[in-house]
Amino acid sequence: MIGYLKIFLVVPILFLYFILATPLYPFLSITPYKTRFVLNHMVHYLCKVLLFILNVRIKVFGESPKIESGKLIVCNHVSYLDILIIASKIPTCFVTSVEMKETPGLGLLCKLGGCVFVERRSRDNIDKEIEEIKVAMEKGLSVMFFPEAKSTSGERVYPFKRSLFHAAVTAKSDTIPLCINYTNLNGKSITLDNKDLIFWYGSMTFGDHFLRVCSHKNIDVDLAILSEITESDISGDSKVLRDKSFQVISKKYRDLA
Repeated sequence: MIGYLKIFLVVPILFLYFILATPLYPFLSITPYKTRFVLNHMVHYLCKVLLFILNVRIKVFGESPKIESGKLIVCNHVSYLDILIIASKIPTCFVTSVEMKETPGLGLLCKLGGCVFVERRSRDNIDKEIEEIKVAMEKGLSVMFFPEAKSTSGERVYPFKRSLFHAAVTAKSDTIPLCINYTNLNGKSITLDNKDLIFWYGSMTFGDHFLRVCSHKNIDVDLAILSEITESDISGDSKVLRDKSFQVISKKYRDLA
């Protein structure tokens, strides 16, 4: 019953967001970076409301970066809730896959959230995609992507893909690693036995999973904002940036028992 009540609250809020954001969508092709800045902040407040309804309680460790600072932000990835959690704390431009863009419902929300889309199934347009991310950071947007390139089962942090890190190198931007740890579900510790009630990955369908998420009384999450990796730390090498990011996030992540 509690799940349907939360969905009853979530749906009109999303509908209101669509009404407010849709008139801005055409401007993405005219003034893409200014429009994304506005949309990112709208998503920031939307996510605060959604997490309040879902009763997702977040403890933040570390200081949030300045939102106009043009940083690259990277994080481990186990659920669509990760996006809500990060966006509620840091207004940022998310990089997501074309597959997500093509997903009914979620794809429309991503478009109206000002996301940048990349084609993970093909490297034909990778240079263009890196350039778009680079320019976004140069224009002052903080850009966020999940370097595992997919939502995972969460037993550990999986190896990071290198390609998109090159955008931070060419933009001469600092990188902020984040680490998300889901700690408790309805007052009980998150373990291998109950993680699938929150983690979303593989062939799981969104609708059924989201209904289960809504049925929980509360979800507790730790969000660690780790020390910046500066341009001088990596000597212009995207591989070094990738490896340093992976090391600090993996060290902070609590493997499930």
